[in-house]
Amino acid sequence: MAGRKQTAAQPRTTAGPWRAPVTLAPSDAFDDREADEVFRTQFHPGHDPAQLGPQSRAVRNRLRASCAGWREKPEPEEFYAAIRAKAPSRRQRRLLACWLQEATREDFLYAWAEGVYTWRQLAEAIHRAGEQTRPRCADINTLAAP
Repeated sequence: MAGRKQTAAQPRTTAGPWRAPVTLAPSDAFDDREADEVFRTQFHPGHDPAQLGPQSRAVRNRLRASCAGWREKPEPEEFYAAIRAKAPSRRQRRLLACWLQEATREDFLYAWAEGVYTWRQLAEAIHRAGEQTRPRCADINTLAAP
């Protein structure tokens, strides 16, 4: 198998062509709860209440670091809208793919705590964007409700 090139038709895998591809669980496998202020205060002490939801500090920081080369730099409001887009545009799909590629586990958790998405909303957005086989989906699957 060494030397085989992966083609666009082959699914992405997490650790080589011999492993099954990771696919994001269906969205209904995830909790739809939002983080409340009590949790946010414990998890994210000192957070700025003005930097929640579409104004998320976690999303702003990640996009600034990961999209520096983009001609038109995305803002957290754009990511927030991409999560909720029923038919994501090409740019929204690229933004979601960027989040899956670049965001750390902490970014994922802080964005949830800051009200950017519920885990179900994130899963729905990933499926709508056609990004459900990205390697990061393995981490997201660990958050599926038991």
